[in-house]
Amino acid sequence: MKKILLLCAAALALAACGNKNNGEDDKPGGVLPQPGVLTVDVLTGEAFDVDQYTAILNGSYVVNVPYSKEGDAGNIVDMYFYLSATFDTSDDIRARGNKIDAGHSRQSRDEFLQAVMGLNASTTYYFVASVTLDRTEYLGEVRSFRTADVPPREESVTGNATEITEVSATLSGYAYTSPRMGQVTAGIVYSLLDMPAIGNGTALVASGIDENGQYSVTATDLTPETTYYFRSYLQFGSETLYGEVQYFTTTAVSAQVTTLPAENIGLFAATVGGSLQVNSQGDFNKFVWIHFGTSSNAEELKSSGTLLQPVLQADGTFTYPVSGLNYNTTYYYIAGARVYENTFYGNVVSFKTLDLTASVTTGSATDVEIDSATLNGSLSAPGTESLPQSVWFLFGETASLEALKSSGARMNANLQPDGSFTYSIVGLNYNSTYYYVACAEVDGRQYYGTPVSFKTKDLEVSVTTVEASEIGEEQGTMNGSVTVGGGLSVSEVWFLWGESNDLNVLISEDRHINATLRGDNTFIYTLRGRTPNSTTYYVACAKVNRQNFYGEVKGLTTTDKTIVDLGLSVRWRSINIPQTDTRYPEVSGSCIAWGSVTIDYCNWAHYCWGTSPTSLMKYNTKSEYGKVDNKTVLDLEDDVAHRVLGGNWRMPTDAEWTELRENCTFSAETINGKNGIRVRGKNGNSIFLPCAGYMLDLERQDEGTGGYYWSSSLVTDEPSHAHSVHFFKNNTVILRSPNGAYRHVGMSIRPVTN
Repeated sequence: MKKILLLCAAALALAACGNKNNGEDDKPGGVLPQPGVLTVDVLTGEAFDVDQYTAILNGSYVVNVPYSKEGDAGNIVDMYFYLSATFDTSDDIRARGNKIDAGHSRQSRDEFLQAVMGLNASTTYYFVASVTLDRTEYLGEVRSFRTADVPPREESVTGNATEITEVSATLSGYAYTSPRMGQVTAGIVYSLLDMPAIGNGTALVASGIDENGQYSVTATDLTPETTYYFRSYLQFGSETLYGEVQYFTTTAVSAQVTTLPAENIGLFAATVGGSLQVNSQGDFNKFVWIHFGTSSNAEELKSSGTLLQPVLQADGTFTYPVSGLNYNTTYYYIAGARVYENTFYGNVVSFKTLDLTASVTTGSATDVEIDSATLNGSLSAPGTESLPQSVWFLFGETASLEALKSSGARMNANLQPDGSFTYSIVGLNYNSTYYYVACAEVDGRQYYGTPVSFKTKDLEVSVTTVEASEIGEEQGTMNGSVTVGGGLSVSEVWFLWGESNDLNVLISEDRHINATLRGDNTFIYTLRGRTPNSTTYYVACAKVNRQNFYGEVKGLTTTDKTIVDLGLSVRWRSINIPQTDTRYPEVSGSCIAWGSVTIDYCNWAHYCWGTSPTSLMKYNTKSEYGKVDNKTVLDLEDDVAHRVLGGNWRMPTDAEWTELRENCTFSAETINGKNGIRVRGKNGNSIFLPCAGYMLDLERQDEGTGGYYWSSSLVTDEPSHAHSVHFFKNNTVILRSPNGAYRHVGMSIRPVTN
């Protein structure tokens, strides 16, 4: 028997209560019993408030108290009911039913009630009231009641969404029906709206309902990555019952693109491709492409590469033949696809087109004569017939391929169908060795054979370039001689000259100076207008039998009295800037501010690198002096010695002044009334430093009494100053200023060179 849940009757306004009064009305019926045996009469009342699952049981009792026992009327111990849905006799109910404690009614002490819950609907129950007095139980008669019937359930319940894909989902529901509803249609309605109904969504009718009322439908042709709302419905007659709203989201389209390796790779073409595998249900629109270019970066390929549009095959592959490529070049590509609204890419793949396999062979010279020969070569370049091709020879008098490339004469030839090409060269020198190399260009790419030599037939001619003579600061005499045998005569002699010691360069520049051949077969020419301490290269030349003959290249170096070697690391100029006449070393020259290349007011207001000691714009190591650039030695562009004299001339550094001070001897000297100091090196050579003074504003100070000379070095601890040296007349020492001098002061400049 199903166990019945019992609740205390106090919850239904039942509770034990005291006597209604202290009089005789407490007795049942208000009648005193007759003296004798104490007994209890129990009455099982009718059940009331009966519904499907609960009922209230009712009972009462009368105690028959003998006069001698009158004081025991308050000894009632317990009141309860026995309840059963199976047994209908008091003994069976008592023995096998449920025992339910009860309590007094609020209205009468003699009445007791108990609410019973958890009953079964549509069920007949039997019960009997019971009272125990002095451990003796008294039973009433058996009564029965029937619980109410449960009305049939009429409800539509929405289930779950399962088997969700990109384009479909299975939607379930539950149908609870009653005979009243008659013919019922069950289904699911779904929509993009959050309250789907048959009027605004798609309704799917269930094909069947199982014994539990469950059914399902499949929604198809859905959109990927989209949220749909759905609910169950029941239609009967003109009525429609809906379940609660549920929702689901379709999955995203899944696909994989693979960039396939290139095929059919040639010099100028290849086939690139990819494959597409769609891992989703549904017949989606598919579009494939390939980004192609020379960048290995995927994003650059996508943004600026060439877009190829192949055709997607049934097996998911797609290829595209690419032509017009460059040989021996690496290309990159990436396959892409769009499925529905989603874009997919493979990895970047590369390939390299084939390289040209051209080769050039330099053949031996043929038909060699005194002044002519035929050069031979051949080209092998299979598969390149469609490319631009040209052939030539490089010809010269050096065996080095690099030299032939840089200075050899180019002689264009015609390529024959069999790959051979020739060139007949004339005007050669007799008894001379020549070198040449066969060359070709295929589609802009050059190929070279191996240099080959030949020697022309001999003529007995010899030209000698003789050492220069009568050399001065601005001139020198070039000398040459020629010897001819075999009865040949010299038709012309001359010199070629220039700044290069390379004979080929001198020949190509053709600075031609004719000379006259003297009786002793010598010839000369005096070259004037040269720069002191400069080298000019020259070569003696002669023409015999229409052929040019050359001696070896010689150098003519003019002298320079302004340069004095004191045996130190640098050579010193004999006069100050801007003097040029070495005959007057006592001339003071100009006083110029440090770092300036012009003569100007020597003050801060006109200083080129700052208008005060703390506003320096260049050559500064400390921020409190202005803009820091950590330059500590003058740039050549700011070195007045270099700007005036050019070449390797510059101002001496502080270290070079120190070297002079520590390795030379000094003596006071006066030249033409100008005081100064003679500096003599250990090798005996000397220079004279005049007491040229210094300049502030435009006024020269201490001229004739003191000499002040700049170095090119900055005082790094106090960058508003630069290092300098000074001396005074009659001194025999040159002093170094420990803290230098302000940079705006004008001082003398004595240049140095390597």
